[in-house]
Amino acid sequence: MIGKLAAVAVSVAALFAASGASAQKLSDDVVKIGVLTDMSGVYSDFAGQGAVTAAKMALEDYLARPGAKLAKKVEIISADHQNKADIAANLARTWYERDKVDAIVELVGTAVALAAMEVADQKGKITLLSGPASLPITNEKCTATNVQWTYDTYALSNGTAKAVVDSGKKNWYFLAADYAFLYPFSQRSEDV
Repeated sequence: MIGKLAAVAVSVAALFAASGASAQKLSDDVVKIGVLTDMSGVYSDFAGQGAVTAAKMALEDYLARPGAKLAKKVEIISADHQNKADIAANLARTWYERDKVDAIVELVGTAVALAAMEVADQKGKITLLSGPASLPITNEKCTATNVQWTYDTYALSNGTAKAVVDSGKKNWYFLAADYAFLYPFSQRSEDV
């Protein structure tokens, strides 16, 4: 999943860097991608620094292709959102306003994704999600500047259960991970 997200991020960067119309909207004439991820918490093992490394490797791979040329410089930065919505929103705002970030990627965890998505929508900037799967991301909180690069919880559970039932199975079992699903509304509204 991290590798696919990194490839998408670099593709977006290449699109920005190669397109004359898009390039005119860039801040500081640099395509800056921010990898905002959980580097110290529950998601750090399968996202975290690995997501940052994957994004950098994807950029290197793209530039190593024969004939690969970008009209603009591409820079990848990163930060730890600590799996906290308020930190994610503040980092997103700072990155977009002060640090001239053009797109934020990764955002594992629903609460942090929704917080960063809201800021991106206000600023007309891009977010690319690879980890969160909660329904509000694809439903009522969906924005025109966001791409979710994964399933959502409804599709995951409904598709599997429907296929099992439609195949005539009457006795079946569901195995699930034993951890607390971090739903965004568990946070106080003033924290977001």
